[in-house]
Amino acid sequence: MCARNADVVTFLRNKAFDNELHHMTRTYLYTYKEEWLGFSTISIKILDISKLEKLVKKKLIASSKSPDNMNEMPAYLLAQVAKNDICALKGFCANDILTHALQEIDNARALVGGKIVVLDSINVTKVIKKYELVGFVKFGEVFNAPNELQPMFLDLSK
Repeated sequence: MCARNADVVTFLRNKAFDNELHHMTRTYLYTYKEEWLGFSTISIKILDISKLEKLVKKKLIASSKSPDNMNEMPAYLLAQVAKNDICALKGFCANDILTHALQEIDNARALVGGKIVVLDSINVTKVIKKYELVGFVKFGEVFNAPNELQPMFLDLSK
């Protein structure tokens, strides 16, 4: 599963269950009969927006708030989206996993509010393009975690 991204496998094997038990994340496993198709993990994150330009802050926060006084904001974190590299189910793709994860976030949003979803995409053009097709936008600089990652966000209020 996910041979191209060892971080994903490490998370699933070493952290997903513990994070679930401690109510830090929710991980959704996708299976068909006996086959693993993939998984997604969502969470809540407090974003440090103190270094963002005033115009960008204004777009992200509530219109009644001054961007000068806002340095943090809550967001939904799409922590993992992973498809099994050897998935044999015809027609199943990573977009199906992404769509389900965003539906779960929208369900939470209907109950408690919020409008921003963030993720750190692996810095691969094909993957970034898939996120952009759904509406995600790049922000911030690429950074190294073990891999190069590109921060992205999606405004669900649009």
